Amino acid sequence: MEIDVREEYANAFRTESYNHFWARLQALSNRDPTTRTALAAESTTSAARLPSYRLFVENLLDPDQSSVIRILSLIHTRPGTHSLLSDYFTQTASASLLCGLLLKDIDHIRVKYRSIKATLDQITPFPNPVILARITEFVNAPDLFDRSGSTPPSRVQGMQADCFKLLKQLESKRDRAKAKLNLKNKLKHSSAIFLVALTASLTVIIATHALALLVATPGLIAATSLGLRSTRRLARVAAQLDAAAKGTYILSRDLETISRLVNRVNDEMEHMHSTVKYWVERGDDEGKWLHGINGEVVVRQFNKINECYSRSSDYIYTTLPFCFSKKNLLRSVVEKERASYIF
Repeated sequence: MEIDVREEYANAFRTESYNHFWARLQALSNRDPTTRTALAAESTTSAARLPSYRLFVENLLDPDQSSVIRILSLIHTRPGTHSLLSDYFTQTASASLLCGLLLKDIDHIRVKYRSIKATLDQITPFPNPVILARITEFVNAPDLFDRSGSTPPSRVQGMQADCFKLLKQLESKRDRAKAKLNLKNKLKHSSAIFLVALTASLTVIIATHALALLVATPGLIAATSLGLRSTRRLARVAAQLDAAAKGTYILSRDLETISRLVNRVNDEMEHMHSTVKYWVERGDDEGKWLHGINGEVVVRQFNKINECYSRSSDYIYTTLPFCFSKKNLLRSVVEKERASYIF
């Protein structure tokens, strides 16, 4: 029995959050007749569902940026913490946008290569100036990633660097908050032990100074309550920073995977382009090299490289939606931590 490796690879990614993402995408696409067909159940590969992916950047970011901005505005924290958490949500939203742009670019590139493949499949036993012109145009075209101008490999690497910088800032802020929280907890436990010892020695004094104790009690209760609120607030801030740091770390690893896949696709594109260019440059101006044995060799080599490219791009189609669903999950974790402050 033949195993579809690409589909098995896709199945490995279908977690609960991934399936939830697809359920929302299905519901959204059912309202859009132009994308309904693309999400049909009979689609056997992730690549076949590509047109629907264009929806998720604008419609499926959860929580969306407007909700995040509203929640951040309702909660008053130190400027440094507020700025870092705001940067975290901005970074994850930018990464989601990059996913959408990258899929759009890959789709654009794939259309171009399908076109040149169709041209090579039309090679006839006799010279054809139209076929030669199309192949020459393909060879002389600039790099398709550069021409798209939106998501070359360098942009993915740039976002990786920004993500790494944010991760270090979040970890540093979180560690300082945890250290301060630990110190407060130690002081609280030390104070409790001291009070127990003091109570035993003041039992008699309390009986003779009941009125003074009655006057001092409200102040002691207020001070204790204030200390508890301060500790709880610091614990929440530490939890938020910890969730954001973990989310940024996972995002950084996802970007590393995406960068590796994009570089692989870029290498396959360059190999494909250089192979066709080699045959064009060693041929004659009339295009006779395209016909007979030479033409068959060109087509065989091109199809072999194109298969590698298609496999690499399919991996991107599978990985990017999975990364997007994880970003949503991580955003919601931090958002819930922040929202708990309001109540």
